[in-house]
Amino acid sequence: MENAIIENTARLLRSHCITALLFLCLIIAAVLVTVGVFRFKLIRSKAHRAVLSVMVAICSVGLILLQVFTIIPVYKDYTEQSYIVAEDAVLVVKDGSAGIVDHTNRVTLFVGAEELELKIQTDYSLDTEREYRGTVSYLKHSGYVIWYSVE
Repeated sequence: MENAIIENTARLLRSHCITALLFLCLIIAAVLVTVGVFRFKLIRSKAHRAVLSVMVAICSVGLILLQVFTIIPVYKDYTEQSYIVAEDAVLVVKDGSAGIVDHTNRVTLFVGAEELELKIQTDYSLDTEREYRGTVSYLKHSGYVIWYSVE
């Protein structure tokens, strides 16, 4: 079980890093297109060029920050190996998958009287709005369900 948890945490970190790399490629392409627009003078107005430059810069920084804030907690969980194992827990997948590249589901985990809102990478073997009882392991900092053994 412990090896599977650590391996799944490494996979989660790897998938977030690949997503960040894809966004970095998207940013590079946007910058190259913007430079091409300026070089070939496709936009003549200085005001429109300024707006284009500002929008590309803001969106690029926003995408980078978004990825940094999603990678840091997962990296912290991976390096510290900080996960929690909940015995006799009830796992409920709340809704369909969301996310641009890494599809995730919201889940609710009931451990005794405690109710936790977590995430799980989309797993098509689990039905939504159905209760699963068993052992569940989740990451402490990022809030991802990383391993489960349910009925």
